[in-house]
Amino acid sequence: MTSILNLISARRNTFIDSVARMQANGDPIVLCGAGYAAQETWAFMQREQMPVDEVAIGRDYLRPGGEFNGRPLVSFEALAQTGRRYNYIVAMQFVDEALKASLSQNAHEMLFFDCAFMGVNTKEYFTFAWCEAHQQPLTALYEQLADETSKATLLAYLNQRISAREGEYGALYYPQHYFPQEIIALKDNEVFIDCGAFDGDSINAFTRALARDGASDAGRIYAFEPDSTTFAQLKKNTAALPQCLHFQAGVWNEATTLYFNASNSFSSSLSESADGDKIDLMKIDDVTAGERVSFIKMDIEGAELAALEGAQETIARWQPILAISLYHKPGDLLSIPHFIQQLHSDYRFYLRAHHPRLAYELVLYAVPSARIKG
Repeated sequence: MTSILNLISARRNTFIDSVARMQANGDPIVLCGAGYAAQETWAFMQREQMPVDEVAIGRDYLRPGGEFNGRPLVSFEALAQTGRRYNYIVAMQFVDEALKASLSQNAHEMLFFDCAFMGVNTKEYFTFAWCEAHQQPLTALYEQLADETSKATLLAYLNQRISAREGEYGALYYPQHYFPQEIIALKDNEVFIDCGAFDGDSINAFTRALARDGASDAGRIYAFEPDSTTFAQLKKNTAALPQCLHFQAGVWNEATTLYFNASNSFSSSLSESADGDKIDLMKIDDVTAGERVSFIKMDIEGAELAALEGAQETIARWQPILAISLYHKPGDLLSIPHFIQQLHSDYRFYLRAHHPRLAYELVLYAVPSARIKG
């Protein structure tokens, strides 16, 4: 068995190396952006004790007194007029050529990177040393993957997460999120559990996939969404599905109450501290009470393993297809497939990349052999 370490090409992180050079050259370090990517970058830099001298956005977006985590926002245009050189960390999801050209005029160094390397709701991130420390289970996962696309996807994901450089992962982008036609054929009377149902987008994708595969309407749909605003939209968007049961709750390994922070679309989170909305958490095994389930989807911001623990009786008994997000925390890449395999050894594993650029939206498809598309 060839070690996966021999197949991983990335060794160093371009973000960390670039910031070290910026500190050494002595010019001010500017964080560019004020959205999700900038917030995650700011949090990472604070944890790693990396300096930020200015936070800048375009003049058209600047408002009087605008702040970012207590720092006054400045405009790119104002920095250009100082006559100084700056180190720009571009933490923006979309950057056009005009902005690149403008920043380059007074840039000592410009850093473009994939902010996904920082993970979601975690302080741990992938390094080559992490892969070395987990060499055996990583190699075993690679060997278990059922097709070459899955193996290529795992390597691309690891390389992009380690290096923080875009390119490899997006090259394997697969647009059919949660219901890949090349892997899964849906059948009549599916019973679907959607954990992290959001506004009903994945339920609507599920119903389209049923029609695509010539299957009848779902027998039942369980939709879990803890955020009150999004839950209202979920009910509205699935009102035409009488078989859809709605739960304004999260899923967990026990019935309990925690706090939910719906901070943004990438990193809503559960917490024991009272810094969000108090929400109920439910066990899937309790909700289904032994009734048949044929498909479970989870994208719940790093709570996937706990939710699977709360569904272990259902999974062991019915062997549903599982579509589980793996991109939130490094440990999930190993612990979630291992847990599923312990519940039932007949599952075959596939990986697909569902983000066109960044190393997010990595989904594990655990498919029982009887449900693999022939």
